[in-house]
Formats: sequence, structure tokens, C-alpha cells
Amino acid sequence: MRMKRIPAIEHITSKLALVVLLLSLSTAAQEDEQDIEFEEEFELIQDADVVFSASKHEQKVGFSPSAVVVITRKDIEESGATTLAELLRRWPVTHVYEFDPLYPAVEVRASYRTLLLVDGREVNQDLFVSPFYAALPIGLTEIERIEIVLGPSSAIYGANAVSAVINVITRQSPENVQAEAKLAAGEHGGLELDMSAGGKVGPARFRLSAGHSRSSSWMQQDATVKDVWRSRAQADFEIGPVELQFDGGFSFTNGKIFSIMGYLQGDDVWMPHAEIRFKYRDFKFRSYWYSFRGDLNLDAGLYYPPFQVTLGRIPPVSMQGDTAQTDVQFDLQPFSGNYLVVGADGRYIRYQSEQFVQDTIEEFRAGVFFHDEQKLVERWRLQAGLRFDWNSRTDWALSPRAAVIFNPAGEHYLRFSGGMAFRKPSLMETSMNFEIEADPAFPEIKDLFEKYGISNPGLGNELLSSVELGWKSSWWDRRLNVSMDGYAAMSRHVIGFLTNVVWEQTQLGPRLNLEKSQIGYEDLDDDQNVFGATIELEGKPADWLDLFFRGEARYAYFVERGDAENTWYPRYILAAGATFYPAEGWQGQLVFLAQGSTLNSLRNPESLFLPGVKVELPAVQHLLLYLGRSFTAGPVQLQAGVNFFNAFNSRFREEPGMISKDGKNFGGEILGRRLMIILQAKY
Repeated sequence: MRMKRIPAIEHITSKLALVVLLLSLSTAAQEDEQDIEFEEEFELIQDADVVFSASKHEQKVGFSPSAVVVITRKDIEESGATTLAELLRRWPVTHVYEFDPLYPAVEVRASYRTLLLVDGREVNQDLFVSPFYAALPIGLTEIERIEIVLGPSSAIYGANAVSAVINVITRQSPENVQAEAKLAAGEHGGLELDMSAGGKVGPARFRLSAGHSRSSSWMQQDATVKDVWRSRAQADFEIGPVELQFDGGFSFTNGKIFSIMGYLQGDDVWMPHAEIRFKYRDFKFRSYWYSFRGDLNLDAGLYYPPFQVTLGRIPPVSMQGDTAQTDVQFDLQPFSGNYLVVGADGRYIRYQSEQFVQDTIEEFRAGVFFHDEQKLVERWRLQAGLRFDWNSRTDWALSPRAAVIFNPAGEHYLRFSGGMAFRKPSLMETSMNFEIEADPAFPEIKDLFEKYGISNPGLGNELLSSVELGWKSSWWDRRLNVSMDGYAAMSRHVIGFLTNVVWEQTQLGPRLNLEKSQIGYEDLDDDQNVFGATIELEGKPADWLDLFFRGEARYAYFVERGDAENTWYPRYILAAGATFYPAEGWQGQLVFLAQGSTLNSLRNPESLFLPGVKVELPAVQHLLLYLGRSFTAGPVQLQAGVNFFNAFNSRFREEPGMISKDGKNFGGEILGRRLMIILQAKY
């Protein structure tokens, strides 16, 4: 994604000429007003503290209508992190918890309903609720920055932009020949390999990258549960005001994850993509396609202990899914002090599998939106936006957002904002029921899955509304930065997975009562209110030392259960640390992480037909440590380092799990230490 240049050079030149003329004709008051406007414009050009994703155009972070976290390339390199999930751990607003190495989850404000983008292109698969953070077509070396927009953003992004939008922005194609390789390998079969090269040929700049990620289970050293190959190519053309970009790549994955229904083995899963982007002055056009192809083998646990018999099985599912989207956007400045963004997009989704009761599923989506910013008096700014979304299979949605921002002086900002967002139910929740190979003695099991569950076509959109109050300030030439946000978020029509199997005694023996039994997705009584506050302090007391403290505290409760507390998510998450440069060529980072206890439900390891088990997870504290050394060998820069996850090897789970009767782990794994040795070369 290319950042919008504000403003273009020729636009600045013409406006400066106009200012010279106006200075000779205007009153003193008019002169002062023009000076203020242009001073702010040039300040924005020189200021690196900008964000694109909050309003789909470049703006200072302080003027964002939402709370924002920006992770820069410098932050990535200083962290020594080897995976995206490990990097995000350093910011408690993105609470990372691992089911297993292949499928880490990111929870924001007591919800894992997040929208994941790469250069503004959605990568959430419509089949699943949560995105695949560990199976992107890029590694950390390809990321230039990450912009995390907190709270509802459906007003510009539409469906699924609920608790947060995480936009991973990749590095641009270089002007000169560059090459880079990075290898990280260590305990638990951990391997992260990334290679890239780029340069310029004629009017085109290009960048090619490839990588491989592998990991064993945390608890079974000989069991490879993550094996991801990836590749990506991009080309950029710029001719005058015209910019044209091509992007294509894939990830190829084999591995095992723990799901709501049980363990899911993915074999030869391809997730390719292709994209074209066009920009002419203030007009932007984008069209892209991405796909999901592979075999999924679900061990759903259809054994029923009272009968001591396996009632059926779900055969392996071979699946093909395609998503195509086109969107357009205009950036306008209709009058002085006003900035208007308008856009529209359309999407076509198609999934096909012979193992589904409905072989082919199609869906159409379309949306239109606007986002407007108006400078009021000298230090006030008003922002408002609205989006309408239509869907061929579920409800339409209207998503508003508004913010008032006060800039009393310098780098000090106060924001009051609010908005609404929605999550469209996934295809798994509304449109797909597996075919079942049932025991002939219990044919009703086939009807339970194929006619009565798992999917529920009557589900509507999940809704989220929130109000926020934020403050952001910098002092002493940015040596001290403070940001604080308080929020209240209300989730409604939350979809959950329900298991309630009812047996009754008949003349033929025990029979399943299909009318009273349920297995599948429902609009449960999980509606909740969340009240929370976040703080981030960053200080630079010396040139060789950066200190930070980041934390979030929140309280969530179920509104339909007599104000019962939601203990599924920790009440607090803290990260405190330091980045240091002890000597020439050396750098390191130490981070202390802590989070509160949780009480959650785990599917019974014996059978999907049995009630869930409550599992309490105690409070967790652990350390992340990185130490690296840089060298220069002619035109090549070399770096070696060591990275510790959980440096003191404390043992903890981040997701409910237990040891089943056969002695094997079931559910979330017990995490221990992971040591990784890192070698990197840049040309």
C-alpha cells in the first residue's frame, strides 16, 4: 500500500503562489489564518507520527477518530520477534493467546472479532470467524508497519471490523538493488526463514519474497503442527500522477489446530491471492481475489460414553473457496477546512465441497460509505462517517461513526468518539452442514448434523456499539509520549456454539430426540458490556535507553445473566520493558508480561455430546528477551541474535486445556520456553 502524499508537490507550489497573491490583498487577520493552515500542512508532511488505516487516508495519529496503535519498522527490528503473534504480545491492546502454533488468536476489548488486512486487502477467510495470523503470504521482514485501529470501524470497512482493524503494511519496492535473508531456528522445532530481493528495471520497481515457517507442538516435540511455505511478488509503476501496482502470492500450509468441535488437520491448504491497484490523483481503484483450497479432517469426537460406541464420523472435507472484491475511493476537498472520503465496493464469495450438504454456496456483498472531516474553530475538528452494507444471505447493516477532537496546543490531543459495527456471520455459522457417516444403529445422528445443525441460516449480524474518550500527548521533543483511552463497548446478538444432546428411552432403546437436541451455532445469551481503560507510556531518558509501559484493565459482564461477570478474558494485561543499546553495534529488548486469571469452558475431551468442562487458568507472568549484535562487511550488513520467549521457562496455558484419559493433551497447550537463534544479512 502506498501512503497518500499530503499534499502533492505541484499542489503545494500552486498554493504557495496563491498565498503570495493573497498576502498582498488580505487583511492582517486573513494573513494569520492562512499562515496557521499552511504551517499545519508542512508540519504534517514532516511528521512521521501518521496513520492511514483509521480513515482510509493519511492523517496525524492525534487527529484519528479512533484509538490507534502504530508499530513501525524500527519497533519490529528492536523487538527481535520471530512471528507476528509474538510481536503483537508487546501491545496489551492486542491480547495474544495460543491454542497452538498454527492458530494463535488475537483478542481485543474482550472479543476476538477482528479484521485483518494486508496493505488494505482483507485476508479473513469467510468460512471462519478469526483470521489465520500464522499463515500469511509474508514474514516479519516484509512488514514496514502495522496499524491497529481499536474499536468499531465498520463505518469505512464494513463487515467484521468490530473490535479492531489490524492493517499489516508491507515494505515498498526499492529504487536500488536490495537483498535480505533472515533465519531463526530453535527449540520446539521452531523455524522462520525469510528471503527477499528487489530493485528497479526501467519504469518498474519490483520486490520478490519467499519464506518458510515450521513448529512442533509445544508438548510433543516430534509432532509438527505448523508447516507454512509462502511467496509473494509485487511490481510498482509510477508515471506522472498515475500509480499502478500488482501484487500476487500464496501460502501453502499443513498443520493441526484445535477448534470448537475438536482437532482439525489441514492438509495441502493453499491460500493464493492476486491484486491490482490503480491511483490517479485523488481517485483510487483496487481489485483483488483470494482463495482457500485444501483438505480438512475434523476429529469431532462423536463417541458417546454411556453407550460406549462411536455414533458416527465426519469424513475428510475437500474444499474450494474463492473471494473476489473490487472497490473505488475518491478523496475530495470540497471547501476550505473540509476533507471528504467517499467509496464503494462489491464482493462475490463462492465455496464448494462435495462433503457439504449444500455443495455450492454463493454470496454477494456491496457497500457504500463516506467519511468527512471538518475543521471548526482553530483547535477543534469534527469527523463523521456512515456506511451502508447489503448482503445476499444475511441482514443489511448501517454503521455510523463520529468523533470530536480538541488540539489545545502542540502535540496534545483530546478525543471523544463513538460508533457502531457489525460482524456478518461466517459461512460455517450460517451455510455449511457436514455430511455424516452414522452408525446404522443410530441413523438420527445423520439428521442431527445434516438437517438440524451445525449451521443456522437464521442467524443475524452481531452488533457492537461503543463510546470512547482518549488523550494523547508528547513532551520534551517527543522524549516522553503518553496516551490514555477509556471505552465502553456493548456487544449484542453474539453468536456461540451450543451443544445440548437429549436422549429418551423408547421401545427400541435409547433414541436421540431431534426436536430437543441442538449442536451448532446459535444467538446465545452471551451479549456483554465491556468497560475498559488503556495506557501507554514511552520515555527516552538517555540516547541508549527507551522505556515503555503498556496496560489495559477491563471489566466485562453478561447483560442477560443477571450482570454475571464474563471471566473468559483476563481483567488486566500488562507489558513493561526497555529497549537498550549498551555498546556500538549491540541492541536488546526486555519485556515483562502479565495477565489476570480466567475461567473458561472447554469441550469435553470424551465426546462432543457431553457437557463442557469449566477450566480455571491462573494469572500468568513471563519474560520476552532479545539480544543482538550488528556487523558490517563491505556492502553487507550482518546481524546475529538470540530470542527467548518465556525466558525463565514458567509453565502456563493461555487457553483452556487438560490431560484426557488416554494421557494426551486436549485443548490449549502448556507453553514453556522457546529459544531462537537469529541470523540476518542485508545487501
